[in-house]
Order: sequence, then structure tokens, then C-alpha cells
Amino acid sequence: MTTQTQTKPPLTLNSLAGKTNTEKIFELGRWKTKKKHPKCRVGLDGLKLCFLDKPKPGQEKWWTPNRLFNALATGEREKKWGEDVFTYRVTKEEAKADESLSGSLSEEELGTLAPAASTDRVSVKINVLHESQTEEPKFVVFGTLTVCQTKTDPETGALLHGHMFLTLANSTFYNGEVIWLPLLAEYLGLNHFNNVTKATFALTGEADFIGRFNALRRDLSLDMVYNHKLLGPKEKLKDACFRHGFSRVAQDKQPTVYLGPKNGDIKIRIYNKLRELKEASPHKEAELRNWYGKSFRTLQRLEAEVKNVSFRELLSDLGEEHGDEVLTRLLNRDFQLRMLWRACKKVVYWRRGDEVLTLF
Repeated sequence: MTTQTQTKPPLTLNSLAGKTNTEKIFELGRWKTKKKHPKCRVGLDGLKLCFLDKPKPGQEKWWTPNRLFNALATGEREKKWGEDVFTYRVTKEEAKADESLSGSLSEEELGTLAPAASTDRVSVKINVLHESQTEEPKFVVFGTLTVCQTKTDPETGALLHGHMFLTLANSTFYNGEVIWLPLLAEYLGLNHFNNVTKATFALTGEADFIGRFNALRRDLSLDMVYNHKLLGPKEKLKDACFRHGFSRVAQDKQPTVYLGPKNGDIKIRIYNKLRELKEASPHKEAELRNWYGKSFRTLQRLEAEVKNVSFRELLSDLGEEHGDEVLTRLLNRDFQLRMLWRACKKVVYWRRGDEVLTLF
């Protein structure tokens, strides 16, 4: 009597994309790492939202243009919106000198704040009460809000609706304060959501993302599709690069990988997160370790920065509506994972028959 060995059908990430448990996806994924089940965590690493200074249907009777702009520009520099939230009017110059703000926002984000001489923009930093089990409650920076004045067209009298940009501080994604987002939007009267100007989805863990990319890139049994183009073995990946940091006497062993069109709406970055923390942000290392929640020897990261137009396209691909519910969906880890997977596949993927493989 002979025994037949049953083989499992090949796994594809198409069949895994609907899973809600991140660990299951990694358990089933084909990872060339020493660890059988790499530990990873998904989350946001950047978020900028746009709201419009105009009424929703049914709000026309009580809505006043420039209401928030005038409240922030002509009132006291500090305004309480509740026991746990207050804003402080700040210029770009003041923000750069403010250690708590300059340390939580990037140079690009600081550059979007209203300068001291601005007459049509006003920026505030938003502070929320942070309650910790180990420390006394204290106010921490949630982010900044820049309000552009609503003006009237001198010829037609039509309102040129102002834009309000809410940029979250990077620390909110790691200290848990990001959960304030829907409530803060209500506090500040940001009731007309316009778009996600920019969102950065990130996967952090001990998995060798760069090794996986290189292994798939060099496997000529797979078709490689990059920026919607099927690449031949010797074709170069346009606008993609490996970047090594170096000093006078040494060079980083592991590069940072950049993928995606230079002026595109989706950009991928793969890098050694632990090295970045030690070199550029040592003060954030403890916060990230606490957020990660597990011990680790190394920490790698795969990031996808997605801008407005592509964000809408990815939402449509997932069958999601582009409305107010986006503010709460953004806080959901399953949603973040699915958006990251879709964003990565928009930039690069590999296929063999019906099998599709991406960066994770």
C-alpha cells in the first residue's frame, strides 16, 4: 500500500489580504529570515488632513465664514476648548524655537505654519492632556492646525472657501494620543472633511524587508511590475535607489531603499529603524520601544507615504467611502495594513501565473 503525500496549494497575498490578524499574514508569508514568525506591528507615522471652511447641507443658517480663523487670529493667544484640550497661537518662527513643537514636527511640517508676517493664515499648536500610569498627567503636543482665511470674490461675491490643515505630531502615533482625532475635529469645528493630504503607513518589526525585496528582485522566474511597467532583467527601476550612510572611515552595512516615481503620490521607503533612532532621534527610542511592546534585537521598517489622489484611489480599491468616517478608519490597524499592502502593490509587485507577491 502506498501513501500519497498531499501538498498545500501555493499561497498568494491576494488570498491573505482580507486577514485581520497581522501575525497570520507573516506566518503564511515566505520570509527568508532566521525567525520563523517575525514580529511586526502596523501603524501610522505621519498624517496631514484638510478640512474646508464651509457648511455642510443643513448648516447654512448658522454657519459664519472665517469663524475659526477670527477666533484664533483675534482672540487671546491661548484658548481652552475643554478641560483636556487647549490651543496656542504660534508662528513658524516661534514653532522652530519651541522645543516641544520643533521636536515633534518635521521641517516640512514646520514650514507649512503661518509666518509672523502672514495676514491670511493663522496656525495654532494643539495640546492634549496625556495620562500615564507612571507619570503625573501633563499636556503634550497633539499637532498643529493652520487655518486659511475664507475670502469673497470681489466680482461675483462668491465665497472662496478657506482650507484648514491639521498636521498630527509624530509622537501621537506612539503615545496613544492619536485616538483624540475625531473628538478634536469636533472641538475645533472641523466639520467639513475634504481630504487626507498625506498619510504615512508603516510596518515595523524584525522581518528582513530589504532582504525580501532583493530576493524577489533577483528571482528571474518571477515577472516584476514596477510603476505599472513590466521590467526586463536588465531594465533599471526608475527613481529607485539604495542609499548608504557613511562617515570618513565607515559605511552603513544596510542601505535605505527608496521606491516609487519621484513626483508620484506614493513613495516607499525601507530602512533600519533602530539605526535611525540611535543616530537621529535617540530621545524617541524609549517611546517607540514602549509602543512596540516586545523586546527586539533589530528593528526594520517598511513605509508607504500616500498623498491625496492616490489615497482616494486606494480607498476605492478597498470599497471604502471617502467621507467623515475616514477619520476613525485611519485609527484601525486592519485598515492601516490593507492600505499599506495596496500602496506597496501600486508601486511594485511580482507574479508567477496567478501567484502575486509584494514587499510583505
